[in-house]
Amino acid sequence: VDAVVYRYRTGIPWRDLPGKFGNWKNVHIRHTRWAKKGVWKRIFCKLSGDVDNEYSSIDGTIIKAHQHSAGELSAGIKKECIGRSKGGLTTKIHATCDALGNSADFHLTLGQSHDLKGSDALLPRMLNKIGALLADKAYDAEERVLGLLREAGVEIVIPPKRNRLEKREYDKDKYMWRHL
Repeated sequence: VDAVVYRYRTGIPWRDLPGKFGNWKNVHIRHTRWAKKGVWKRIFCKLSGDVDNEYSSIDGTIIKAHQHSAGELSAGIKKECIGRSKGGLTTKIHATCDALGNSADFHLTLGQSHDLKGSDALLPRMLNKIGALLADKAYDAEERVLGLLREAGVEIVIPPKRNRLEKREYDKDKYMWRHL
């Protein structure tokens, strides 16, 4: 586990893994097997099980994929959530975190996907568990986000888009908490 965390934190190739972690090839093989068996996902779920649901934050970020990560060009790119954009091959990670800043859930999409694609997958899993949702203007969508939050009785802490005809009030102090 330490070797995998070190590798992803530094962004080095598997071959450059320091010798203190053992043979790089064995570490890579174990990492791949665990990924296919869902071990990493179970570890994440266990660690993210105890969350502070006073409020939750949601956002997405783009990760540049290595040029050889896509494998087969036809079906492989879609299967691996790797999309083509102006910046090359990318993946978008949509994540939620609790009031303490701990990761609560995540969803992967193609790199060119809008943040609302991630919210479509993540919001239904968290609606009945949180008191407020903190998000940026990208999530100011009446039917896809705001309507769901109102129905569930969740406080909306999302600034309105500039082109919105009816400006909506939100707690600006609480909005700053999302940077945690």
